[in-house]
Amino acid sequence: MIYMTFMQWLYGTGFDNPKVDGQWGLLHIITLLICMALIIVLSTFFKNKDDKSKRNVLYVISGVLIFFEIARRIVNVTNPITFTKYNLLWVLLPRPGCAISVWLVMFAPFINKKWYYNFSSLISILCAVIFFAYPGAGFLHKYVLFEDLYSIVTHSLFFVGSFLIVTLNLSNFNYKNVKNELILLGSLIIYSLLEMFVLTKNSNGDPLELDPFYLLPNNEVQEIVGINSYALYVILYILFIGVYFSAFYFFNRKKQNINTK
Repeated sequence: MIYMTFMQWLYGTGFDNPKVDGQWGLLHIITLLICMALIIVLSTFFKNKDDKSKRNVLYVISGVLIFFEIARRIVNVTNPITFTKYNLLWVLLPRPGCAISVWLVMFAPFINKKWYYNFSSLISILCAVIFFAYPGAGFLHKYVLFEDLYSIVTHSLFFVGSFLIVTLNLSNFNYKNVKNELILLGSLIIYSLLEMFVLTKNSNGDPLELDPFYLLPNNEVQEIVGINSYALYVILYILFIGVYFSAFYFFNRKKQNINTK
């Protein structure tokens, strides 16, 4: 049996935690099944409840996310290795696409606007599905230390929360009101560019985040799908995003047309 101190578990230092070969392990599968079960059960139970009850579900999810977001930042600030290596921006700001999705879902019930529900669910569902299909964190080590626990819990909760936004009809994908979603998308692109080319994470001037949404050449997604041509990858990336976003509005309009007949 392996023993570790609480500080070793919390900071992930002074303790050998080897990586696990293959990401579709038992913990990964169990976590995914629990998330899917939660979505089905909560969607069924709260489907016909009032909006306040539906938002209360998201408030609970947001509360847990806020706890882990604050806890992780406290850990990073108090960890002498991490905080001497990176600056305060690296510690405080959400960086990869998944971390940004956590914040989108986390603030959704507080903002409580249809256009925000639309955008947060669109981005977060995509990031969550990618994470569970090919996780880049959380399920990669033999022992679940704090950083792994943080990753598993936050990814799981924004996965559940983003789907509940849609299944509980808190969102409303309407072509006529798409302006706000497009503004948010543009803001997200600008923020990503700032992370890659303006904001830095240390005194060496390294980018705050190399590629939060897998846009640069030779990124992980390009490698996974096996597309050697970067130009082709960009074309397919743009087409996929366009089709993915449009599908929500298209099927919602079809649903509304059926309901009005």
